[in-house]
Amino acid sequence: MQSVIELADLSAEQQLCLETAVRCAGLTEVQPHLWTGTLARAGSARRGFVYRATVEPLIDRGLLRHALVGILPTDAGIELVDCGRVARAVAEGRA
Repeated sequence: MQSVIELADLSAEQQLCLETAVRCAGLTEVQPHLWTGTLARAGSARRGFVYRATVEPLIDRGLLRHALVGILPTDAGIELVDCGRVARAVAEGRA
């Protein structure tokens, strides 16, 4: 069985959070449960933007993952940002 996630299925804040994680090589925790772009470039629209409640739902959907350095995008998360949708195999009963 295949599960399809489209970028339009995510809220605007989730889309921005995921795009920031992909474009900035991950998210870094600046305070407990407050995340910002790891390599946010000077002049970037995302520079200093802090995400609060959007990280965990994206992890639950397999688009972001915990790592030693913070939060990193998964291959599915990168594909979703680049292509606008991602399809992947899901075990029966886990749709």
